[in-house]
Amino acid sequence: LGIAFDGTGYGDDGHIWGSEFLVCRNKEYIRRGHFSDIKMSGGDANMDALPSLISFLFETEDRGLFDADFVKKFAISKGVLESEFELRSAARKGKINTIYTTSMGRIFDAVCAVLDICYENSYEGECPERLQASAEKYVYRVYGEHYDILKAKKDKILSEYYIDIGRSGIKDYVGYRSQMYIIDSTLILSDIIRLYTEQKTKYEPEKLAFIFHLIISRASVEVSDNIAKEEGINDIALSGGSMFNRLLISDMISELKKCGYDVYTNEKVPAGDGGLALGQLFLA
Repeated sequence: LGIAFDGTGYGDDGHIWGSEFLVCRNKEYIRRGHFSDIKMSGGDANMDALPSLISFLFETEDRGLFDADFVKKFAISKGVLESEFELRSAARKGKINTIYTTSMGRIFDAVCAVLDICYENSYEGECPERLQASAEKYVYRVYGEHYDILKAKKDKILSEYYIDIGRSGIKDYVGYRSQMYIIDSTLILSDIIRLYTEQKTKYEPEKLAFIFHLIISRASVEVSDNIAKEEGINDIALSGGSMFNRLLISDMISELKKCGYDVYTNEKVPAGDGGLALGQLFLA
């Protein structure tokens, strides 16, 4: 089972991929899971945190998670110009220069903007990097630097989060249809917005950044475990640019090994474009 998390990858359905669970046998693969398809206006070339956030906010409105008034006010509170908001809304409704994407990078961008950590990528991956740094800042401040030994505390933090947001657990974010597991990134983002706006004293940006990493990890492990059992798989490989995030990958490795899987990560070649080029060469 290959788990590929990154910013932009061209999918075989014509959409932009970036959070895929692929069952791989020799040169053949079957896509068995991904995070939500998000409709984004403006294409993928100039995606930054605020445009990503706007697109996710429109998704929350479509789902009835937030009303139109809240969506607009929240976007403007993050520095989005009203004229830009209206333009993107019209483009989205008119299907002008819109794409569908499952990009992990866009999810990280949007959450980074929600938490007022960073609104723009001045270099590639800046917002995800700063979101990771913010999460690690919380861990270092509260527990000290060696967060790998804090497995029980991680579970306790998540349990409190589920109670406060009214969820029964990580399974609430995982759906299944047409033989495909789908992790609901829109619901994850809307829950983070709710706690950040309604319980800001208890859930400061650094703590929510840490919780977000844990949710992405645990939802991914839940889906991986389901697929692996169904397909009779014991080997799981983690790669893609998002796997440079040591907080995310360390928790995923730990949880997957707990489930009894052999886990593989990049060592001699990079998890990003360099490794991608080598994979393309192998397939060719």
